[in-house]
Amino acid sequence: MPSLTRTFQIPTLSTNPGAPETVDITIHEPSLTGDNLGHKTWAASYLLAKRLPKYISSNNAFQASCRWSTYVRPVQPTTVLDRYSDFNYEERVEAMKEWEARGSPAASSPWGDLRPRVLELGAGTGLVGLAASALFSMKFHLTDLDSIIPNLQHNVQENVSLAERSQSAVTVGVLDWSSEHPKLSKQDGYRFVLAADSLYAPQHAEWLANTMNAYLEHAGSARIFVELPIRTADSLEHGQFKSEMFSHSFRIEEEGEEVGYDDWEGSTQDDRVEVKCWWSVWYRQLNLDSPASDQKAPEGQLTAREKAI
Repeated sequence: MPSLTRTFQIPTLSTNPGAPETVDITIHEPSLTGDNLGHKTWAASYLLAKRLPKYISSNNAFQASCRWSTYVRPVQPTTVLDRYSDFNYEERVEAMKEWEARGSPAASSPWGDLRPRVLELGAGTGLVGLAASALFSMKFHLTDLDSIIPNLQHNVQENVSLAERSQSAVTVGVLDWSSEHPKLSKQDGYRFVLAADSLYAPQHAEWLANTMNAYLEHAGSARIFVELPIRTADSLEHGQFKSEMFSHSFRIEEEGEEVGYDDWEGSTQDDRVEVKCWWSVWYRQLNLDSPASDQKAPEGQLTAREKAI
């Protein structure tokens, strides 16, 4: 199939009278080949791109660790203390409250860049991370395999004005899940990790969970957002992924199912392929004695480490 450029509309859920109801993300998709599935924007990516602002808008406690763009939501100085209540920022709370109350960006504070860091795994065309960068003032790092990077970088440049307006920073890099990951300090991880339509081979569930464990920040507000298509009735790859995640002391905060569509430029309503997807929000269980440890892996599913014993 030939290359094409498409526009995806993402709801802003804005409380700012001056902001539009949606932002348009421009995505280029090179000719699709069997070896480069990351050159197509699949249904799960579009669903996750729209789900992120919905989740954060409906979760008052979670908003404390998130930075909406002032373009979407005006700064509310009364909430600044909550935004910087994590262990990384305890000594800076009062100073940052005054700094933001003046409308000054966190990226240029006297204490360095305090914007939360976000990692996207298997970013593909970049829709999920780029949509989030248009709505939130954070530092985004979009990653994939080497063959996907040139087009991913192209899409970042096509949407750079949206990120700049939100005072976001977006970078691109290669990240191979099968490689050995660096041992990061608890302060050096990412506040949020994003992954959409990431399982294409039996070993991907283990690799993906290992990578998430290596890079997610050790903080109560850190979250992983996942959206996966339901390709078969038994969804064995989902069960394996859950088992691997549970083995790393990750727990599900919320989950559900929704329907999207795989379509192509010029396709009609009748041409679209309906895709049912499973979405989930995960957190790291820092206290292993808490009741959340009652979550169990799916029956009959073993992790890679258990299989090796």
